[in-house]
Amino acid sequence: MMRGGRIGVLAVALLLSWPCFGQPAHTAQRETSGTSASQYRIAGVITDAVSGEHLAGATMILLSNEPRQIIQTVATDEEGRFRFAPVRAGKYSLGAARRGYMTSAYNQHDQYSSAIVTGPGQDSEHIAFRIQPGGVVRGYVTDDEGDPVSGAKVLLVRRSLENGWAISL
Repeated sequence: MMRGGRIGVLAVALLLSWPCFGQPAHTAQRETSGTSASQYRIAGVITDAVSGEHLAGATMILLSNEPRQIIQTVATDEEGRFRFAPVRAGKYSLGAARRGYMTSAYNQHDQYSSAIVTGPGQDSEHIAFRIQPGGVVRGYVTDDEGDPVSGAKVLLVRRSLENGWAISL
């Protein structure tokens, strides 16, 4: 139980420190069941970006844009669904964290992400949040004879193509 709490706190800290939160984009629908007319609902499903599998137990974080602060934090249910209590019309940042996956903002691409916009005529009850699985590089360093090499240094290099040029990062 304590371990999950630490992961949630770490996820919140990471999400608050990222500059990508809050770039404009997705939208929200008015709450109609027993709340005032100025309240809207933000809800959706989180899935594995590779397999499409619904992800239970992900931590979803809703932040206001100005001032930047956490409004609500919820965990996804067994079918990967999340739902935040009604919020006022406005622009919000949405983030997700789950063990084995990269903590990210909604529609994150590099340091940018998409905001959730709530208000009249907006639909934010059908958010499809896709999150990338984390990766692990694992192996052994051996010599020409197949024996383990003690104290070997390993360097991991990411290669990217930009304008047709291979770039090492």
